[in-house]
Amino acid sequence: MSGLIFISSRLQEAAHESMVLFQQLQTSNVHVYMEDMERQTTPEEQAATHEAVRNCQLAIILGTTDYGRNTEFSWDTHDQLQYIVHNRKPFFLINVRQCDFRHQYAREILKGWEPQFWWFVNPADSVGCVPPALMDELLQHFHAARLKEPSPCPADAERQSESPSETEQLPLQQWLAAHQLSDAIGNVLKRLDITSIPRLEQATAALRCTKLRRKIQRNPSALHQYKPGENVGQVLESMLKEARVNGEPLAPAQIARFVRACKLQTWRGNAVQDDNGARAPMDTSDAQQEEEAEEEEEAAAESGQQGNQMQEEADAPHPDADRTDYILGRLQYVDVEPDVFTKIFSIWNNACGPELSLSKARLGEAGALALAEALQENNTLHALDLSGADLGEAGGHHIAEVLKVNQALHTLNLSETRVGLDGAYLICLALKQNQTLHTLNLCSTLLGENGALALAGALKENRTLHTLDLDCNFLSDTAGTAIAQSLQQNKTLRALELNRFWGISDSILTSINAAVARNRRHHEALPSFLQHELTSHTTMSVFVCGDQGTGKSTLVRSLQVIGTPYDPQQSSRDEADRPDERTVGVELRRVRIPAPNMPAPALDEVGFGQRGAAALFSGATLGSGEDANHPANCDLHVFDFAGTAEYHVAHELMLSDHNAVFVVCVALSTDFNTFRSSLYRWLRFIKTRLHQAAAHSSHAPPPKVIVVGTRADQPHPGHRLAIDIGVTADVLRFEQGDALLASEEVASWFGGSMELHPHVVALNCHDTSSDELRQLGNLLHNIWEDVRARENQVPIVARAIGEACEQTKEGLWTIQNLMQDLAESAPDLEFIPDADRTIIRSSLSHLHVRGNLLWFQSMPSLRDHVFISPFWLLSTILGPALAPEDFHDIKQLRPRDGEVTLQEIRAVYGDLVPAEQVVDVLSNMLLCYELPPPGNDEAATPRYMLPFRLGATEGVEWADDGQAHVFGGRRFLIRESSGMLFPPGLFPRLQTRVAALFDAGSTSLWRKGFHGRLFDTIECFGRIDGDSSIDLWVRGMQGEAELAWLALSMVLFEAEEEAKGIAYDQLVLSHAHLASYRPSPAAYPLEQIEHALGAGQIRVSRMTPRDDGSGGKEGVMDELNSLLREDLFLGARAMASRTQS
Repeated sequence: MSGLIFISSRLQEAAHESMVLFQQLQTSNVHVYMEDMERQTTPEEQAATHEAVRNCQLAIILGTTDYGRNTEFSWDTHDQLQYIVHNRKPFFLINVRQCDFRHQYAREILKGWEPQFWWFVNPADSVGCVPPALMDELLQHFHAARLKEPSPCPADAERQSESPSETEQLPLQQWLAAHQLSDAIGNVLKRLDITSIPRLEQATAALRCTKLRRKIQRNPSALHQYKPGENVGQVLESMLKEARVNGEPLAPAQIARFVRACKLQTWRGNAVQDDNGARAPMDTSDAQQEEEAEEEEEAAAESGQQGNQMQEEADAPHPDADRTDYILGRLQYVDVEPDVFTKIFSIWNNACGPELSLSKARLGEAGALALAEALQENNTLHALDLSGADLGEAGGHHIAEVLKVNQALHTLNLSETRVGLDGAYLICLALKQNQTLHTLNLCSTLLGENGALALAGALKENRTLHTLDLDCNFLSDTAGTAIAQSLQQNKTLRALELNRFWGISDSILTSINAAVARNRRHHEALPSFLQHELTSHTTMSVFVCGDQGTGKSTLVRSLQVIGTPYDPQQSSRDEADRPDERTVGVELRRVRIPAPNMPAPALDEVGFGQRGAAALFSGATLGSGEDANHPANCDLHVFDFAGTAEYHVAHELMLSDHNAVFVVCVALSTDFNTFRSSLYRWLRFIKTRLHQAAAHSSHAPPPKVIVVGTRADQPHPGHRLAIDIGVTADVLRFEQGDALLASEEVASWFGGSMELHPHVVALNCHDTSSDELRQLGNLLHNIWEDVRARENQVPIVARAIGEACEQTKEGLWTIQNLMQDLAESAPDLEFIPDADRTIIRSSLSHLHVRGNLLWFQSMPSLRDHVFISPFWLLSTILGPALAPEDFHDIKQLRPRDGEVTLQEIRAVYGDLVPAEQVVDVLSNMLLCYELPPPGNDEAATPRYMLPFRLGATEGVEWADDGQAHVFGGRRFLIRESSGMLFPPGLFPRLQTRVAALFDAGSTSLWRKGFHGRLFDTIECFGRIDGDSSIDLWVRGMQGEAELAWLALSMVLFEAEEEAKGIAYDQLVLSHAHLASYRPSPAAYPLEQIEHALGAGQIRVSRMTPRDDGSGGKEGVMDELNSLLREDLFLGARAMASRTQS
C-alpha cells in the first residue's frame, strides 16, 4: 500500500504512543512521517515537516492536553492543525488518555470530532501495541482518503500545478450543513437568490470589508437592492435579524455562527480556484468586492427593484424523507428512456462519475427540468455531452440557471440542442456568473443576435472559458464587432470555432481570429515566464528604531560616511536631537558599507550562529578596496524610524519584515531600568509584528537584531563600560547590557522569534571614525554577505514586473489594477492578469525585499494592495498625517479630537497628493473613516475621523443607567512572559472596525475607549489598558441576552482579526462585577468556565484584587449561564456535558 501518513503530535506528551504507532504502521507497508524525537528547529527540519503535511493522504492527530499550543517553533502542532483544517486534509483523531484540550483553537476544532478513537498506552510498557480495532479503522480511513484523491482527467492536462493551500469550493448546502446552520438560514439565502458559494461570497463582501460596510451605512437602501438572477445585494447582521421564516425570527446564535463563517470564508482554503486549478488573480480582494458591490448597487438603483423578499414567508422546506425516495418522487413524472432515467438519477445522486453522455436523448421539458435539478445538486460531474438532445427552449432556460450555480462542470456540449433564441441568450448571459466552465460547444444552437451580444458581454468578465465552438450560427456585423471588442479585454479564450459562421464580414472575422491567436500565443508562452530562477538579493533592508532622541538619524548619517575623519569640535557629545532635527515618519536612506580589507568572519563567529558565545567582531579596517573574499561593497536600504510615539502607528507596517535586519537604539545615558524597559518595549513590538506576519503568510527564518547603545561618551554613572582589547582594535563593552542579552529571560521571551546579537554595540553616534562604528558596519556587511550568498527561487516574471513598476505612477494600487496597468504598458506582461495568483504574490514578495515597492501582506486590510515608492507612503502621506502638534517645521493635519475635513486635508497636502487619495490610503489602513454629514446634509464638506489622533478626554462613562439587566464581556490579556504587546495601531484600527458595525450616529470614541449601539438597544463598550489588556463588553435590557451575545460575537471577531498572531489569553468578565459597574471587573479564564460546565456546576468563583487599592483580595461568584452563550464560545464537548447536567 503506497501513500503517506503524517503523525501530528506533541512529543512531550505522546512520545511513546507516537513511536508505537509509527513502528506498527511501517510494518503495514505504509510510508509514515513523524518528527524527530528530539525536536529540531533548523530550516531543513521545518521544510521537511511542511512537505510531509502537504503531501500526506491522511493526518493522524494524537490529541493530548496541550495539542494545538502556539509555541515559538515553526510548524508546531498549532501550525499543523491550522494547515490541515484550512486545506481540508483528511485526518483521524486519536484521543490519548481521554484528554481535555486546553487550547482554544484545538478545542473548537477537535472537541466532538468524528471519527475519534480513545487510546491509552502504559508508558511502562516498552513495547506496546496499537489495538487491532484502531489499526483496522486507521487503514480503512487511509485507503478511503487515497481513493478520494482526484486523478487528472484528459480535459485537465493543461492545468497548472496548484498551491497546497488551494482547495475546491464546497457546494452551498454542504457548507451550511458543515457549520450546523439551520434550514432557516438556507431559506433566507434562497429568497435572496444566493444559491451558490460564489454568490454567497459576493453577497457577504461587506461583512469582510470595513470600507464597503461603511458605504452601505451611508446608503442603507442599497442593502436590499438587486436584480434577481444577475447580482445579489449585500447581507449584513441587521438584515438577518429582521428576517422571518415561517413567521419566526432567526436565532441570534445562528446568525452569529453564519456571520463568523462568512467572515472567515470557510468555504475555501485561501482563495477561489479558476478552471485551471489556479487562483484567479485578486478576485476576492476587498477592493474588488467593494467595486463589484458598488456596480450591483448602481444596477439595482436603475432597476428600481427593492428586495422585500426578506420579510416574505419561506418556501416549503425540503422534504424530510429518505433521499432516494425524494429523488424518485421528483422523477416519477419524467417520461424518458430507461437508460436516460438511470443517468439523470446517477447525476442527482453523485454516482455518475466525472464524464457522462446524454447525446440525442429525448428529454423534453420535464426531462430537462429534472436534469437541471440534478445538476444543481451534483458536485462530481465534470464533462457532460448533450449534443443533439431534445432540450427545447424551456430546457435552455433550465440549463442557463444551472450554469449560474454548478461548480463542477468543466466541459459542456450543447450543439444541436434546439434551445431556441431565448434559451441561447440566457445561456450566454449565464457565462457572466459561471467561473468553472472552460469548454463550451454552442454549434447549431440558433444563437441569434441577442445571444451573440450577450456572449460578447460575458467574454469581458469570464476568466475561465478557453474553448468555444460557434459553428453553424448566424452572426451580424454588429454582434461580430461586439465580440471582437470584448476579446480585446478577454485574455483566456484561445480556441474559437467559426468555420461555418454566416453573416459576418471578413474584416471582423480577421479581428476575432487575431485576438484568439494572441491569447493562444500568450498561453503557450506563459509556462516559461512562470518558471523560477535562482537569484540572490544584492541589497538588504536595515530598520533602525528606538525612542525619540536616541541618535538614530545621526547613526544612519554616520554609517553613510563611515571611516571619514571625525572633528570632535564640531559635535563633541552624542546629544539628543533638537526639535528641528526630529525625523518625520520614516526616512529611507541608501547606505553603502565598504568591504573590509581582510576576510570577514563567518556569521557564527560574530554572534549569529552556533558558536555565538565567541561573538568576536573582526577588527578589520574598512576601505574601498575589494579582494577575492570581498568582491563587492554592501548596499543597504536603511529605514530610519521616527522615535516620536505618534509615528509608532506607521512603524507597524515595516516591523513585520522577516527579511530585514533590526538595529534597536537605546541610550546609555539613562539608568539601567530605563534601558531595560526601552529595549524590551522595542523587542516586544518587533516580536509581535513578526508573529502577526507569520500568521498571515508563509514562515520565514527569524531576523537578526542588533542592540546599539548610543551616547556611550556620556553613560549613566551606574553603567559599567569596559574596553575589550581586540586583535586590531579596542572597543567599548557594556557589561550589564551584555549580561541582560545573555539572560534566560531574554532567551525565553525573544529567542525563538529573532536572532539577537549577544553584545550591545556601545558607541558615540557622531564619531564616524570610531572602532565601534567600524565594527557595526563590518557586522552589517557580514550579514549582507550571508544574505547575498543565499539563492532564492524567484519567478522569472518578477524581473519584468520590477522594471515595469519603475515606470509606473507612484501611489496606492490594488494588486489587480496594478497587474492590469502593467499588462497595458508592457506587452510582455499581457498575460499577467490571468497568471497563477501564487506566482504574482511570490514576485511581489521578492520586489518588496528589493525595495521596488511595499507590500504589507501581514495586514488584512492591505494585503491586496501595493505601494509604488516607499518614500511616497512613509513620508509624503504618513508624515503630515501622524505628526504631533509640536512639529512646527512641517505642514501637518491638526484634527479636533480626531476629526478633520476634506478641505483641511487638501490644504496640508496641496499639489503633492490629491486629498481623496490621502483619505483612500488611510482608509485602507483602517486609520480613517468618513463621518456622517451633520443634519444629513449631503452638500456639507466631508468630515473624517482619525482614531489615532484622538484626544485624551474620556468618553461615555460606564455607569448604571437603571435599565440594563443583561451583561457580558471578554478580556484580551497578554502575559508579560510572552514577550508581546498590542501594537500602537491595533486599537485605533479596532475603533475603525467597530464604528462600521455600530448603528448610525451612536459611535463615541476616545483615545483609550469606544462606545456604540447595535440593533438599537445593545450597548457595546471597549477600552485598552496599557499595551497588554483590552476589555470588550455589552449590556442590554431584560430579555435581550441572545441579542447581546450576537453583538458581543460581532465585536469579538473584529478584535480577534486585529490581534491575529498575538499570544493572548481570552478571559470572561464577571457578570456580577459588570452589573455592579466595577471599574476593573474580575475575569475568569475560558478553561475555568469550560471545566465548570463539564463538571455540571452552575456557579463559578475566584479571588480577585480589590478596586480600592488596598492590596487585599475579595471573592467573586457568578452564575455560569450569565457568563456566556456556550454554543458560540465553547467547544462541543463542554456543551454536551452542560446539556447532560
